[in-house]
Amino acid sequence: MQIAAEPARTARVTLASRAPVKFAAQRILGRDLHFWFRRTNLDTARPGRFMRTPPTQLVIDDGRYRAAPTSGAPERRPVFTGIDGSKAIWSDGSREEVDAIVTAPGY
Repeated sequence: MQIAAEPARTARVTLASRAPVKFAAQRILGRDLHFWFRRTNLDTARPGRFMRTPPTQLVIDDGRYRAAPTSGAPERRPVFTGIDGSKAIWSDGSREEVDAIVTAPGY
C-alpha cells in the first residue's frame, strides 16, 4: 500500500493483491507500534513456533493509507491473471495497458 499510495497522487495506480489490505494503527496508547513490538519482543518472535499459518502482513498506518483506496487512489483489484505484452489480464477477462509493474514479494 505504501509503495502504491505515493505515485497514486499524480498517476493512475492499481494495487493488485491476493486479499484485501489489512491495516494496523501506527500509534497505540500514545506510542509507536514498533515501541510495543520491541517492548514485548514481538519484533523478534518467530510466529511459526506458535501458529501454523502466520498472520497476514499488516500495513502500519497513521490514517493516510487506509483512506487512499476509498478515494480510488490507488484502486485495489484482485491480482491479475496474466500479462500479454504490455497489458495486464484481469480475472474478468479485461485487459489494461500498463507502464510498469512493481512487485513486493516479501509480503
